Amino acid sequence: MKLWASYFFILFLICVLPCDAEGVISFDFAGSGRGQNISSLTWSHTVSPSATSTILIVGVSIGSGGNQTVSSMTYAGQSLQKIYNGLNGAGCQYEMWYMIAPQTGANNVIVTISGNADMVVGSVSLSGVDQVSPFEQQGVNRYVTNSGNNNSPTVSISTVNNNAWIIDLLTFQQNSNAAMTAYVGRQQQWNLVQNSIGGAGSTYGPVATGGTNVNMSWSLSANKKWGIIAVSLKPVSSGAIPITIINWKEAY
Repeated sequence: MKLWASYFFILFLICVLPCDAEGVISFDFAGSGRGQNISSLTWSHTVSPSATSTILIVGVSIGSGGNQTVSSMTYAGQSLQKIYNGLNGAGCQYEMWYMIAPQTGANNVIVTISGNADMVVGSVSLSGVDQVSPFEQQGVNRYVTNSGNNNSPTVSISTVNNNAWIIDLLTFQQNSNAAMTAYVGRQQQWNLVQNSIGGAGSTYGPVATGGTNVNMSWSLSANKKWGIIAVSLKPVSSGAIPITIINWKEAY
């Protein structure tokens, strides 16, 4: 008599990362510019040809007096999309814009505002960012903001995914000489003053564990009216890791 028995062996690939593991975001390039009593500002920004899954973030700080806002922004002739615009306590405008998959190579960023004002700008490109849902905070509010009147600007943001990156924009009224210094561990990407306005931006990442609360903070050498915005960026997924199931039968 033959007895048939079925033995099922399940072989799992043991992974260091989860099966839908997050990839790694990397810094690519930063640029900046400034101008006095102008309505348009142009500067060059280079996106590395070897960079993949890229995003371009641009921060704009506009001096008080006329409530000017950004009316258009382009990179390599293509329009960017607005993340946020607002006023700090001194009436200085600050705005953050972005573009997914910007043109590689050296190209001009052109910011046009609604009237003449002092302006400070900065741009940062990063690779390894999710191209469909780049911001961890989705919906209308893809950002966090804060404002105050002291020498310690700060905003708190919580990450969602492992290996997220954070970028911020600080704007403050520059009616006397004041220096800005990014918090320890934050990488300053631009830091400029132009008469009535000061503007700066920094990055922090990767934040290893999702659900981490991060303070994006600066130190000013004097009390100022300031506003700050931060966004957290989602890494592109590195893809699923398969599970192999082996069925084996042996006859007796």
